[in-house]
Amino acid sequence: MSVRKASAVLRRGWPVGMMSAFSLAAILGCLTTDDEGNVIRIELVSVQFTSDHEDAAHKNLLKDNKKNWLSTGNRYQEPEWQKDPAANYPITHTKNSNVSIEVMLNISGNFPQKQYELTGDGPDFVIGGATYRPLDFSATGTIGSGQGQKITMTSQGQLPNEIGSRSGKISWQMKWGEDTFDLDESGTHTIYVTYGTPYPAADLTERRIAWCTSVPSGRDTLNEIALAIAPKVVADTKFRFGRRPPTPTPIWNALQDNAANAVDCIEAAMVARAALRLLGVPNVDIDHAYPTGAKPPGDRDASRAESDQCPTHRRVQLRYAERRPPKSQVNPGAGGSYLNNFEGNFKVRTGPAQYSHYTVYPTSGPHAGLLEVLDSIRNKYAGFGQWWSYSFIRGGKEVRWHDRDSFPNEAALPRP
Repeated sequence: MSVRKASAVLRRGWPVGMMSAFSLAAILGCLTTDDEGNVIRIELVSVQFTSDHEDAAHKNLLKDNKKNWLSTGNRYQEPEWQKDPAANYPITHTKNSNVSIEVMLNISGNFPQKQYELTGDGPDFVIGGATYRPLDFSATGTIGSGQGQKITMTSQGQLPNEIGSRSGKISWQMKWGEDTFDLDESGTHTIYVTYGTPYPAADLTERRIAWCTSVPSGRDTLNEIALAIAPKVVADTKFRFGRRPPTPTPIWNALQDNAANAVDCIEAAMVARAALRLLGVPNVDIDHAYPTGAKPPGDRDASRAESDQCPTHRRVQLRYAERRPPKSQVNPGAGGSYLNNFEGNFKVRTGPAQYSHYTVYPTSGPHAGLLEVLDSIRNKYAGFGQWWSYSFIRGGKEVRWHDRDSFPNEAALPRP
């Protein structure tokens, strides 16, 4: 049995009604006829991504909330692209990796198995002189007529080795036996390219991942990603010293940039941590760098707070400030100085028991440890120092300061 290419459909003298039904499909090249006039039609039904981020049941992690910073929304359904009823959903995918898909076809008629070659031609992404083709596909095999037939495919190229978002359509063509069929395009496909698998899964919404991938777009190393996110957190949140509202819940609400969701240094670090986790950066957490001058000489441990009991002033706390405060200050912050218990920061593990630390406000890093975190604040503010403080009562009541000591200093700060 021989078959004819689609252009033959228009030359066979179809009745007008039949021609109107098939002419568009014929022009697109998705059907042909055999010698008896039986229509052979190949239809692209759906494209499902299988290498994107899914749960154990192979359901998408990404939720469709694009309106606000909450964790609400419904997970995007499979398949991500479908012709009828029309559907087209974005995905998240790890960078520097191939893309795998499952294509579903309908082949009409009653025909035997034939050799096929199915190809998908996607966009080229040119970065730094290199061309990436993560949406180019090709598969060969044998297939006969039938409905809902699935072909698995893996891209011929990898996604770029950097954070960002990529989008484009895929043009599909199938050679089946001696004939070639031009199928529909699929897409536009949107891919949010991450460092790894986002976590926690419940946090993954489209609005959040769109922000997370756009901020460090074009970066590939952990250091570059961290240093891109930290200043953007500062730009997109409202920072507040001293007394502040409760911690934004969820922490993503800080990106609303209003007084009700203002953040301090540790909460700003929480926002950065949340963003890095959604990008799939492993082993990210927050940390606290405490003043160290009160420790015994030689003790450089900045991982814990230092306090003491004073017979006159009761409990005293070692704190630090950006500049020298007066001996007695009412309404802390009025003179431009702020007492801090610690400097909030986030850390990324770079090896066994090794971390790089970053501050958000002001942005600095990477720091090898907590002492470097404190030193970065000292370098930012010329008057940085440490004090014993007592009667530290918020709300405009008096705050007293004792015994200043510059950081770092091996000698112990005198007890009050």
